[in-house]
Amino acid sequence: MDVQFEYADKMHLEENLPVCFKILYENMNAIAPTGDSYETDLRLWYDNIYPLMEKDGRQLVLIYCKGELAGYFQYSVLDNTLLMEEIQFRANYHGSGMFRQLYTWLTEQLPKDLCHVAAYAHKSNRKSQ
Repeated sequence: MDVQFEYADKMHLEENLPVCFKILYENMNAIAPTGDSYETDLRLWYDNIYPLMEKDGRQLVLIYCKGELAGYFQYSVLDNTLLMEEIQFRANYHGSGMFRQLYTWLTEQLPKDLCHVAAYAHKSNRKSQ
């Protein structure tokens, strides 16, 4: 599978965030629906993601397959810890091996002195756990 990874340009997030949210929203509805409208969930996500992306250590990795945004990964590095904030793939890429390819690529991008990884998963999301 031909997969490409690139860091999102923080100065031009408005180009990628709508597609990222669509992926998140589709996954959320399958795992942990909020019960709110698309527009309400989008506004809440935007209100939270923009301030987070202003932080120096926060990154958004865009994941492409065949020219399509197939997913994204948000993370932060704090001291010697990788904080895995959010990872989302379009449903048709679940189980495709893309996650493993992301980590292979990511190990070359991250500081070499990392000692810890912290991640969060919704209690009903068995795949993430």
